[in-house]
Amino acid sequence: MWRAFSGYGRVIDIYVPNRKDRYGRRFRFARFQEVKNVSMLEKELDHIKVGGVKIHVNQPRFDRQARTLKEGAQKSATETIRSEARRQPNLSYANVLKGSR
Repeated sequence: MWRAFSGYGRVIDIYVPNRKDRYGRRFRFARFQEVKNVSMLEKELDHIKVGGVKIHVNQPRFDRQARTLKEGAQKSATETIRSEARRQPNLSYANVLKGSR
């Protein structure tokens, strides 16, 4: 996919999940950087074949946010629970969730 897509712009990420769509087909995500016309890119890529298979291209429904944690950023609930459980190993999972000591 890297080679097939690199002719259409700067590919910065390709992700292939282990699951399939509702029709049993694999799906992939590719991210491009500095795309000037997203609609045109979608139309151009929607007509190519990768490995002999015609691909279907859609624009993302949601913007992907950067995953970097900045100083002072809040921890997720899971991270908080894990750190609390490590500090007090005798607590049950339910007590950790409730904040009981």
